[in-house]
Amino acid sequence: MELDYRLIGERVKIARKNQEMTQEELAEKTNLSTTHISCIENGRTKLSIQSLIDISNTLEVSTDWLLQGNLKATKSVNIHEIVNILNDCSNEDAVKLVELLRAVKNIVI
Repeated sequence: MELDYRLIGERVKIARKNQEMTQEELAEKTNLSTTHISCIENGRTKLSIQSLIDISNTLEVSTDWLLQGNLKATKSVNIHEIVNILNDCSNEDAVKLVELLRAVKNIVI
């Protein structure tokens, strides 16, 4: 199976924007050029495993999430989305959401 670098690039861009980071800032923090970051985000270039890990660590997302669409099965995407939602809440709201999630799980499963 050939990697879809366009999908990886789209996820890098989403994660970068979620962190309110510019391409220049991401490039600086990962020791990559701004041009290379742009090419990654547009799927015009391949990236090394080291670059993937550096981008993942800098943007605080899992490599599984960046590779989603290229992996056969992973649940990290849902976990990442839940973590983002919880991080965007107050502690009190996060506790309520976790309780709600547990209740929904008990109903569904």
